[in-house]
Amino acid sequence: MSNLQSTPIGAAADPKPTTAAQKKAWKASQDFEAILLRQIFQSMRKSTSILSETDGEEEPNSQMVDMAWDGLANQVSKSGGFGLAKFLYPQLLGQQGATIPSNLESPPVSAAATASVAYRATQADPKTASGSRSMDLAIHQAAADSGLDPALIRAVIQTESGGNASALSPKGAVGPMQLMPKTASDLGVDAHDPVQNILGGSRYLASLKKQFGNDDLALAAYNAGPGAVTQHGGIPPYPETQAYVRKVLQARDTLKRSSP
Repeated sequence: MSNLQSTPIGAAADPKPTTAAQKKAWKASQDFEAILLRQIFQSMRKSTSILSETDGEEEPNSQMVDMAWDGLANQVSKSGGFGLAKFLYPQLLGQQGATIPSNLESPPVSAAATASVAYRATQADPKTASGSRSMDLAIHQAAADSGLDPALIRAVIQTESGGNASALSPKGAVGPMQLMPKTASDLGVDAHDPVQNILGGSRYLASLKKQFGNDDLALAAYNAGPGAVTQHGGIPPYPETQAYVRKVLQARDTLKRSSP
């Protein structure tokens, strides 16, 4: 038997980042763990629903339940989670040649390698979301959560913000998917966090698609509001909205053709 003592996951003290590089690395580590936790919790929820008496029926207030699970994942991650963020953090700093706090242990190689992919992406232009691998991960997670085509989500991001994670419109819309603060609050997400912005925006778009039945009307509602689509019985006769729908659909189709 090995004489090494096992250390419980998450037993190490939380890091206290002070420099910009350390803060960036710690946030990237927490975001990565939160995404993983969302996947775990979503799987748990689906597994329990299979055993429930309502199997095969639509779960009431499913959107609110989804948001509650996402909120729980974020809370667990920021409260220490399973310790994955603490494992990833020193490796991210080490990759940048920064000092690794002595109170943190190195993670397994596989975890470090996975984190490196996400963190290398964050070292590009910090305002660019669409080309980063970390945003790719967020888009695919959002697609899995919402049931939307990832090409549609990416097309909305390109059209709304050009992939600018810190975009702010004159009307106050924020982030990659240009969420309004009220919408973000209703969705239970932080609009200024690019990952949460994409997850929340995708869930909102999915709810519109469910309400109106197809991508065209969902996009029109995303741009002009669901009330306008209902009022006009289709895409409203607003030049801006009509151009928006055409642009997103064209970008979606181009992305789908170019994807492997």
